[in-house]
Amino acid sequence: MKKIVKWCICVLIAAIIVFIAVYICLFAVPFSGNEELSEEFTSSVNVNDYYGDGASERVRLLDDPQESFTYRMNLIEQAQGEIVFSVYTTTDSNTTHIFLGALLKKADEGVKVKMVFDGKFAMLSNKAKYALMANENVELYYYNEIKFLQPSKLNACMHDKYLIVDGKYMIFGGRNVGDYCYADESYDGDLTLDREVLVYDSQKTDGGAIDQVREYFDQVVSEDVCGLKDGLSDGKRKKGEAYAKELVSLSEEYYSEKGVYIDYSAETVAVNKITLVTNPTHAGRKEARVGYTLYKLALNSDKVFIQSPYVALDSEHLSYFTGLTKTCESVTLLTNSIGTTPNLPAYSNYYVRRKSLVEGGIDIYEY
Repeated sequence: MKKIVKWCICVLIAAIIVFIAVYICLFAVPFSGNEELSEEFTSSVNVNDYYGDGASERVRLLDDPQESFTYRMNLIEQAQGEIVFSVYTTTDSNTTHIFLGALLKKADEGVKVKMVFDGKFAMLSNKAKYALMANENVELYYYNEIKFLQPSKLNACMHDKYLIVDGKYMIFGGRNVGDYCYADESYDGDLTLDREVLVYDSQKTDGGAIDQVREYFDQVVSEDVCGLKDGLSDGKRKKGEAYAKELVSLSEEYYSEKGVYIDYSAETVAVNKITLVTNPTHAGRKEARVGYTLYKLALNSDKVFIQSPYVALDSEHLSYFTGLTKTCESVTLLTNSIGTTPNLPAYSNYYVRRKSLVEGGIDIYEY
């Protein structure tokens, strides 16, 4: 009897190991290697299309965390028709509560609020999720939530961060939502420093940058892996409505203490042209359209400056990267050091390749 029990346990352990190995393969293999760029796409990239001789769009860099939060809250407060928001992740913190409260406040006033979060890393508390879902003027989407029976799509995340207000204002860049992004006065932990850009288009240009990002949002939420969160039970709806009042109260307190007028014309500078460049939005292995476009633009430039938190290159892309030094006067890279990176697995690729980058003629600065 004992032999049978031991045999059964061994078979069970072996079956579990095999299952885990197969599941990992189903998870990883679909994203291994590179998706070949289509000739249709490569032939469509014309460097001259990315240059212009004037537009109604104006921009401002938002590097300071607290300043970025001030601008974000100011834009939400003056919204009259529609707010569109996308973010990768949040934290259950003071600035998140104030930010969500501001969105709900405008939704209560009749402004349409549409938002999309990554389905695996949104990190919204249930109370916050219910509060958003309970408001009839809020559309909440999750991109590619975890589905155990679809391991081939688990690797796909939605990493976009942007805020659009009334088709006239936009903030886009690298910040998520949380105290660690905005340097809340009560926060004493490590800050994540990101760069964002404010776009102001007083003419609401047809086909302009803000229009392009607004259409991109529609494309993301129309994907089959992106779902609208709805269908609250009565109990959850009541919890959501009660918590929404708390969040709105926090935002009203913020505005009463720190509300500020911003002259967007005076605070921005004119640009010649802004163009959105993206990869496909489906949850599978993608063509590297952004990388290819930036590479073509770099080949057409005298000096190239690249700022990125992560630099993960395979051998092929490493050769493209270092090859720029043959056509450009200088190629400079600013990235994290091992002491500041929040993502060691992503950093590991750069760590073993940075000597090759330097030997290839790239000037590297590490933060």
